[in-house]
Amino acid sequence: MSLPKLLRAACLVVAVLAGPVGSAYAWTVGYKTVPIPCTTGCGQQDYNNWCGVASTHAVLHKLGKNISQSTLASKYGVGKADGSAVAIERIPRVLDDYISGFTYVRVPRVDVNSASLMASIAQYCTDKGHLGIPCVNPYEWGQSPGLPTYVGQKQGGHYVVLRGYNNTSLSQTVYYWDPHYDHTHYGYHSASASTFWKCLYYKTWGSQGVVY
Repeated sequence: MSLPKLLRAACLVVAVLAGPVGSAYAWTVGYKTVPIPCTTGCGQQDYNNWCGVASTHAVLHKLGKNISQSTLASKYGVGKADGSAVAIERIPRVLDDYISGFTYVRVPRVDVNSASLMASIAQYCTDKGHLGIPCVNPYEWGQSPGLPTYVGQKQGGHYVVLRGYNNTSLSQTVYYWDPHYDHTHYGYHSASASTFWKCLYYKTWGSQGVVY
């Protein structure tokens, strides 16, 4: 695969509509999930503004790098429950500082412009084993129905971790891990690719897109 992932992601919709492409470009029928090593509390965000920190911790922990949330927060320059947040543009560099043989990029939300593309990205992240970190609005707002455990309408922002997919000829499901400090949301969850995509695509404020 010689094309950068950023270019590949921008071309995915064309590829899906135009004809057959490689397995890393368009979703194919299949099912796979990968476990997150942070299901006993080690990955639950330490502060209410550390979802980006905790998601980075979880991805690195999965890759064998158990970096503390406080260390990652320092790298991102975010404080403790002070309203600061991880800027999505900084995530690839922080991930790449700890791993080799794989380069992370951020894909803007406007380039993830279909549910099929969302399914494709989830499949790519899972199959490569490096996972992804999307920034979504987990609440219902506008054209987005919100994620399953979130109630009410709100203009919010939240990082989660892509960890699986179930693609069939009729539907696509995205599996994700939520680092939320509230146990109502924390842990393994799933949503249709359409629902998950809308939570990402219609978040038009703050950090936007997905890192993978």
